[in-house]
Amino acid sequence: MKFNIQNICATALLWTMTTAVQASESFPAAEIETARQALQAGEVSTAIVQLENIPADAESWEQHFWLGTAYLLDGQLNHAADALDRALAQQGNSAALWVQRAVVEQEQGRYPVALQFLEVASQVEPGFPMTYLNAAHAYESMGRWDNARSAYGQFLKHSAQQGHSARMLRLRREVLERVVATDAAAR
Repeated sequence: MKFNIQNICATALLWTMTTAVQASESFPAAEIETARQALQAGEVSTAIVQLENIPADAESWEQHFWLGTAYLLDGQLNHAADALDRALAQQGNSAALWVQRAVVEQEQGRYPVALQFLEVASQVEPGFPMTYLNAAHAYESMGRWDNARSAYGQFLKHSAQQGHSARMLRLRREVLERVVATDAAAR
């Protein structure tokens, strides 16, 4: 099986965002929850339609976050950036939002810009594991192996405190494999 860091980041991203944003108590409508569940089921088009049809007077940062996530998963990167920027304008103190915005930049190969968003995420919430995972991906894509290994190490350190779900344990194992691969690439 070929290791693919982008698949790991995408899987981790949806899991983390579900965990981080699901805890919010300010969901304005059941449509957001339904759309989130559709995304988890892989029904991206359904989620986009549901989120786009929320009335303007009921808009919230959560709606924009999930709409940005849906657009990201659908490959509509400009729409994803716009939706996530609207979410950040309303809720700039969420590391999960900053990480998600960084992922849009990573998908476009703009790794230095992604690292700038990730720096904000680390200031907003020091120790948020997905910040480090995505930073490692950006550094690795730029050939900055030492930085990538360091960021992977920080991910492993901080994710150890996130519980031991099967999904997190699988992600941690894949990251350990990635650390070995970056060691080999740096030689």
